[in-house]
Amino acid sequence: PRAASAVAVRLLERAGALTADVAAAAIRSLDLVVRGGGAPVGAIRPTV
Repeated sequence: PRAASAVAVRLLERAGALTADVAAAAIRSLDLVVRGGGAPVGAIRPTV
């Protein structure tokens, strides 16, 4: 899950669309999808 999150963040960075809010929303969405909502949403934090 962390690797997938890192990839998602990098894709957003390359698209030039990465802001704190966008990154947080993307990580939350991906975390919920990958883990089925079973883990705390804040467990994965992007490093920017």
